[in-house]
Parts: sequence; structure tokens; C-alpha cells
Amino acid sequence: MCTSSQVGYQVPQVLLTLGEITGVLSSSTESAVNAVTSALILHPIAAGLSFLAFLIAACSDRLGFLCASLMAALATLAALAAMILDLVLVAVVRSYLNRNSTVDSLVDVSYETGTWLTVAAFACLFLGVFTTCCACLTDRRRRRNKY
Repeated sequence: MCTSSQVGYQVPQVLLTLGEITGVLSSSTESAVNAVTSALILHPIAAGLSFLAFLIAACSDRLGFLCASLMAALATLAALAAMILDLVLVAVVRSYLNRNSTVDSLVDVSYETGTWLTVAAFACLFLGVFTTCCACLTDRRRRRNKY
């Protein structure tokens, strides 16, 4: 069954009911779950910003490298926020489920591919910011030595 387009994920009612029956979730935590899933929009935002930084760096010279560096820094900050959100989300859910022994035996929460992909994306963006800054500075030094 498809839902309408929205920011965040809608947790299926079956899982919410199961969580309430087992005592893992209360009705007040449903709004917190919706808020956290809405914050996951940071992943595509960071991807879009990094793509824009790549396009600017690939199609420009001198001043463009500075603009690309600033755009990549903005993308790095978005990726950092997304990475922290992923790591904290998994840690909180894992500790919450470990306290409830009936659910802990049924569900395994661990850092999987998506979390590590976000960490790798942040590392690559961080190196990209450093690289574009160096490209901007070394180009300036090279031109200064010509004269």
C-alpha cells in the first residue's frame, strides 16, 4: 500500500500497535518517532549539496573552487548531522530494546550498511573540502610565482 508523498517515514500501524502491546512504545513516543524520521531528510540534502559542489568544481576555475569549497563545506555539515543522527538513533534504539528482554530476543539492532555508508560519505566530503581548498590556494600561489 502506497502512502502520499511526505517528509520522513510513516511507521506502519501494525508495528505501532505491536510496540504498544509489548510495552516497547507508548503513544507519546509516536510523535518522537515521526520527528526523528523527518530529520532523515538530511541524507538526500547532503547528497544534493555535494553534487552541486562537484558540478561547480568541475566546471569552474579559481573563484569557482572557492565557491565549490564553500558548497562542499555545507554538504559536509549536512552529512555530519546525518551521520550523528544515524549513530545516535541506532544507539538509542539498541539500548531501549536491550532494557526490554521480551523484544530484545526478537529484534537485532546493529550498525549496518546504511550507517557505515553515511560515515564513509562524511569522510569523503571532508577530504573533498580539504582538496578544493588546497586547489584554490595552490592555483593562486602558482599564478603569483609566474610574475
